[in-house]
Amino acid sequence: MYLVVYFWSSAIISARQVAGIEQQTPFGLIFANFMCAMTMGSLIYGALTRSGRSASTSSLIVQVVPLIAALCLLITVATTKEWFRFWAFCVYECALGLYYPSMGFLKSRFVGDEQRGQMYALMRLPLNIFVVFALGTIRDGEHLHCFPFFAFGICTNLEAGDSSRRDRFVACAGFLIFSAIVVHKYVPR
Repeated sequence: MYLVVYFWSSAIISARQVAGIEQQTPFGLIFANFMCAMTMGSLIYGALTRSGRSASTSSLIVQVVPLIAALCLLITVATTKEWFRFWAFCVYECALGLYYPSMGFLKSRFVGDEQRGQMYALMRLPLNIFVVFALGTIRDGEHLHCFPFFAFGICTNLEAGDSSRRDRFVACAGFLIFSAIVVHKYVPR
């Protein structure tokens, strides 16, 4: 999520440049839509868990949402259409709106307060190192770039900022898919 917060604006700007749109990007309106999408995800979670089966519903959501988020990130990599990217980011934010209350419920149910605080502290360090590394290795300029993992070795001439963002989105999508597999194996049903 931290990288998407940083890169969504450049993904939209890049799509607008490809389309030849010279008007200013309405960042405030776009961000407001993202926050509405996240709120909608939380409302969907509330509606899904009203039946009293919060644990099983939350477990299912935590297994499915990373796959949805990964798909959304890959859509932003695969297309240069502004509206595709915008809606992919909206669905991504809606997925986050589903994820946070689901994970919060599961953590409160299965992990005690003392252990939860220790776990947060333990996980914060590698997360921050990953984010600082990912943001610290952003490239500028123009160069030839290949996508060996995503497009089977197809090389294109991209601005380095675009290829740098694409690399990070593909890597994050891969991490999300991996996490979905791990969660599917270990989350209580």
